[in-house]
Amino acid sequence: MQCKYIVFSVIMLLCVYLNNCKTIKNKSETLFNVQDAYYQSWVARKEENGTDIIILLINVQKEIKFDSIIFRGIQLPVFTNDSNGVVTLNSMLTSGLEKIPMKKKYVNKPDQLLYYYQGTKRIFLLNNIRRLNMKYK
Repeated sequence: MQCKYIVFSVIMLLCVYLNNCKTIKNKSETLFNVQDAYYQSWVARKEENGTDIIILLINVQKEIKFDSIIFRGIQLPVFTNDSNGVVTLNSMLTSGLEKIPMKKKYVNKPDQLLYYYQGTKRIFLLNNIRRLNMKYK
C-alpha cells in the first residue's frame, strides 16, 4: 500500500515539474504560419561573405516577440519587418572580414526559431529551409 502511495507521489511530482517547463516546442495552437523559409550565401568584394536567413510569416499573433534563429548550430539575432500582413524575419551569419559584426552563439541544436508568447519562451522547429543560389554583391 505504501509503495503505491510513493509511486503515485513521484508521478504527480513529475507531472507538476513537466507542466511548469518554461520552453514550449511547436504547440498545437497556430500562432503564425510559415509562408517561406530560405537562406542565401553571398560574397562582397572578396573580403566579406556570409549567409542571409529569411523567414516569411503570415497570420502572426500580435503578442509574439521574436528573439533569435538557430541556423546550423549557431544562434543569431533576428530582425523583424511587418509589411502588409507578412512578417519578414531576417538574420545574417557573416564570416571573413566583418564590417558589421553580428552577435553569434554556438549551440548544439537543430534549426529553429525562438520567440516569446505571453511571457513564455517557445521554439518553432525549422525543418524545410531551402537554399537559394549564391549572390555576388
